Amino acid sequence: LTAANVLASGVESVALFAGPALGALLLSVSSPSTVFAVTACLALVAVALVARIGIAGDPAPETTSARSHTLLAGWRTIAAEAQLRVVIALFSIQTVVAGMLNVLVVALAIEVLDIGTAGVGWLAGMIGIGATIGVFVVAGFAGRHRLAGPFAVGLLLWGIPLVLIAAWPELAPAIVLLALLGIGNTLVDVAGITLMQRSAPDAVLGRVFGAFETLVLLSMGVGSLLAPL
Repeated sequence: LTAANVLASGVESVALFAGPALGALLLSVSSPSTVFAVTACLALVAVALVARIGIAGDPAPETTSARSHTLLAGWRTIAAEAQLRVVIALFSIQTVVAGMLNVLVVALAIEVLDIGTAGVGWLAGMIGIGATIGVFVVAGFAGRHRLAGPFAVGLLLWGIPLVLIAAWPELAPAIVLLALLGIGNTLVDVAGITLMQRSAPDAVLGRVFGAFETLVLLSMGVGSLLAPL
């Protein structure tokens, strides 16, 4: 399970680097409207790929009563499982910081480091490079039973580099520190997601992740709103 999550995180990490790099490149030779158009086309490609995903076998039929409880099943499971509550609470805090970073990286590039709008893409790309390096780091503990340690290290790497950038606002240190943050991102994703998969019953796993993704989106929104303050 952990190895599969490492592979999935590896694909995401490459995209975290390639996406901002492509955006920065397009922005440096064209206009923001071109970047939006290319992004929209890539989103349509993603939709087409997702539409091809099928399910092995037929899902078990649900009664009307069971369907009526589908929306709340994930939340009930999270409330009942102590480890799930802890992991998802820590994940939610981390995604508040991620939402703040989406705004702060713009201010860092344009106002603090003075490297222009394209610099936003390059800085975000460094996070992706770090996340890609992190894949090789997490591959070393793919077979471990205990993942709380790597998860905790990943959470610390989401905070400490930002504090150091604030204390040392120079381009070279910022690049290295954002790469470290990217490594932390992979550690949090792989260790945290695996811990959630191990903790939730298979019957409601999809619903738990539905609740989890809802919290992620809400907390990222909260972080983005807090960043200007």
